[in-house]
Amino acid sequence: MNHHITLVGNPNTGKTTLFNKLAGTRQKVGNWAGVTVDCKTGFFSVNEQRVDMTDLPGIYSFATESGGIDEAVARRFLGQGEFDVIINVVDATNLKRNLKLTKELITLGRPMIVVMTMTDLARKMRIMPDLDALAANMGIATIDGYDLSVAELQNQVLALVEMGKDNFVVAEPKSIKQWLSGVMLQQARAQNSTELIDRVVLHPLLGIPIFLLSMYAMFALAIGLGTLFIDPIDSLTAYWFVAFPSHWMQLLGVPHWIIVVLADGLGGGAELVATFVPVIACLYLCLSFLEDSGYMARAAFIIDRVMLSIGLPGQAFIPLLLGFGCNVTSIMSTRSLSNPKQRMLTMAMAPFMSCSARLAVYVMFVSVFFRSHGGSLVFGLYLLGIVMAVGTAWIFRKQLFNDVHASSFIEMPHYHRPRWGNIALSSWHKVRGFVIRAGKTIVVVSAILTILNSIPSWHSDADGGKPSALAEVGQVITPVFTPIGMGYNNWPAAVGVFTGVLAKEAVVGTMDALYSDVVGSETDSVYEPPINNLQTSGAILWGNLTGAVSTLVDPLGLAAVSDAQHDATLSLGHQKMASLFEGWQGAFAYLVFVLLYTPCAAAIGALVKEGGMLWTGVVTGWSTSVAYVGAVCTFQVLTFAQHPFSSLMIMGIALVWIVFFVLGLKSWIKPKLGHNIIAVG
Repeated sequence: MNHHITLVGNPNTGKTTLFNKLAGTRQKVGNWAGVTVDCKTGFFSVNEQRVDMTDLPGIYSFATESGGIDEAVARRFLGQGEFDVIINVVDATNLKRNLKLTKELITLGRPMIVVMTMTDLARKMRIMPDLDALAANMGIATIDGYDLSVAELQNQVLALVEMGKDNFVVAEPKSIKQWLSGVMLQQARAQNSTELIDRVVLHPLLGIPIFLLSMYAMFALAIGLGTLFIDPIDSLTAYWFVAFPSHWMQLLGVPHWIIVVLADGLGGGAELVATFVPVIACLYLCLSFLEDSGYMARAAFIIDRVMLSIGLPGQAFIPLLLGFGCNVTSIMSTRSLSNPKQRMLTMAMAPFMSCSARLAVYVMFVSVFFRSHGGSLVFGLYLLGIVMAVGTAWIFRKQLFNDVHASSFIEMPHYHRPRWGNIALSSWHKVRGFVIRAGKTIVVVSAILTILNSIPSWHSDADGGKPSALAEVGQVITPVFTPIGMGYNNWPAAVGVFTGVLAKEAVVGTMDALYSDVVGSETDSVYEPPINNLQTSGAILWGNLTGAVSTLVDPLGLAAVSDAQHDATLSLGHQKMASLFEGWQGAFAYLVFVLLYTPCAAAIGALVKEGGMLWTGVVTGWSTSVAYVGAVCTFQVLTFAQHPFSSLMIMGIALVWIVFFVLGLKSWIKPKLGHNIIAVG
């Protein structure tokens, strides 16, 4: 027999933690029918009984119409009643706020169980309520969701669900209020470490430096720790996904074109995906740690003053933070904002957040050009994206939405010790999502480009300058990018820009496939026995781990290795890549362009649905213009001493275009915008 429960509670009550504890890895994320709001579902089984679960978006009130589309979806789901029992998740440290929703849910007359979270913190603060007394006053079973093991929690929930479906009695909501009067006085007087920490973390002068330091530490740790595993994983996957199958297919007489597709294309793409996983996994672990500890809400509060200056509430920073994982999620999450103009401003900012797919591009360039300063470089790019996003919102507000004003209400959860199991599970789902989504794109693009790059050019060239039809097309568009430091023959990077419009992760698949092919397939190297590869990979890992001490002592990479030492560790394809860019300056300018230019196809689709065609055109045109002008100015400034006059001319022309674009927003876009705003609903 199957049961269906739904988890309901205020935001930041530990609802996701409880859901993860009950469902484990048996969960998935989709969209609610007709709306782009995340729907998380899962299940668990006890004694051959299956319990399906739906995790609703956080909601403060069922009776009051407030918030964005996510709260509206939660109210609609509860009203339709497509569930057996409500699991009301209540934060034991904030009973007054949480039990307001509990009272409203009781009036629905549906079977309900209250599960207390944050009980460890409530005991530490000496404000833990008496669960038996609370259950007696409410007439609802109340259990501690923290102290119980996974099996005990699942068994208790199942038992209460089976009992509640047949024996639920509606309690009198007023009894909750009578009981709570003494508890509220106790909690109001409670002294806790959260207040003491916030005096420093939220200090008007110290808050922003602490925030920036936390962000830098996160990226430095993610890059520093993640890169230790890149080389050994690359060694393993290059052998098992490329060299090993290529060798045996040759022995079996498999046609060469099949070997190219399977080994060089699909195998090379899988190898590339595997090398990104360590850095991305480390970044997700760090983000999950900060979120689970309660700091992310403080980050939104710290940025609140900046956000208010551009007409947005501090809550708008939360969708932007989600953009570090995926811009599509960021754009969809703007539905939590009820003001349509604020939603549109936030949507315009979202594409400038460095998503995990862009991080894959950064990792590739760090390994080739900036290995000794990887953490600093990636932190700088993420910070540049935030600055450009804020600048975009400021310009758009001045030109298009000068009547937008914002007030802000940000809830501050208590600090608490992060739950490592929840961090690991949350990070696992995000990494798995990246591998499935981005990995599929990279592998397919790598295979297609490998095939296209093997097709001979329709123009013969004795120099080998145009080795394929793909190279012929690439060299047509390459001159457009010469002002940003791409060499004239650097057509693989130009093709990468083109495929990156489909998906940002396709940039790395494109460049890896094409640079490697320029120098000849690396699968032609001498075949070695499997045991030798395992020994080599293990030796590389051991060397990296023993060298981690020097990384901790010198986190900024001040004691950088020499160019000769660094170049010796590069593959032939990466050596070719390094030679085709005009130094590290050209590589950095290219990264600036990748950071800022046209959103990927999926993000464009989300923009169309959430903001309409006109707004999508504005955001896409603006981001591409800013990307090109920003990359041009970056390269010209970094190489100004080499050609000052031409640099001034090029930057002047580029900046004139931006001025015309900004003026056009007010004169041409604003009159049309009023009829193209999509309201929340």
